[in-house]
Amino acid sequence: MKRFIWIAALVAAFGCGDTGEAEISNSVSALVGEPVDAVCQDVTLDADQSNCQVVLMPSDVDGGSFGGTLTVTPGTVEGPGEWTVYLTVTDEIENQEDTCEASVTVNDVTPPVLTIPFDVTLACPDGSPPDPNDSGFASATDNCDDNLVIYYTDTWPPELIVSRVWGATDPSGNTTTGLQTITCGATTEGLSGIVDDLLDQEVIDSTQANALNQKVANAEKSASKEHICAAVNQLEAFINQIEAQAGMKVEAETAADLIAYTMSVIEALLNDLPEGGSC
Repeated sequence: MKRFIWIAALVAAFGCGDTGEAEISNSVSALVGEPVDAVCQDVTLDADQSNCQVVLMPSDVDGGSFGGTLTVTPGTVEGPGEWTVYLTVTDEIENQEDTCEASVTVNDVTPPVLTIPFDVTLACPDGSPPDPNDSGFASATDNCDDNLVIYYTDTWPPELIVSRVWGATDPSGNTTTGLQTITCGATTEGLSGIVDDLLDQEVIDSTQANALNQKVANAEKSASKEHICAAVNQLEAFINQIEAQAGMKVEAETAADLIAYTMSVIEALLNDLPEGGSC
């Protein structure tokens, strides 16, 4: 009569001890005299978050093998994609061995680690968000692939704050984003740039833009001659024009933002007055 012999019990009985393959081998029961049979199954597994590896256990690809000790080779695969591994059933007592082939698909599901530049305050002289060469670049690392796409998008209304959203995407499509805030110092150049942007966006027409830019140009000329109070007066005329058109030719919210920026320019000019001076 055939009887079941458990490999684990035999190992203990014959004193074989630890084979050192505990992480990549398993034992299954066999009938004395019957051949071992390796049966594989294909699997999909996620790569480790730190090193992009998958450490395989025989049970990962075992589809119902019979008899002996199971060993999978290679025991570790690294990187996303499809890998071929081999599952072997070995019965040392009966001197039998059988091997099958399995496909292991490794998925990278870990997004890149993104490092965002510090929030900064700096001049935006042309009225546009500053170049990253001035405000700082983001950097990123990934557990599987350093071939990353790093990008940014800016939210830039006519005000002093730039919301710069940085992002990094790896070849598997995993994405990380982060926010950098850039505070722009108000300048007459920046004010003129904002007017041009509003014209390009058809928020104002060319007649309005020309009139506003002329006032800004006059303020710049006065400031360059250190006629600070004259420059302030010309910018106040700029504000009066915007207030007159707010809610009609210029949307109220846009007008409020533009006036706030102009007031910041005036404040910056007044800071250039001699101590105790006023307009």
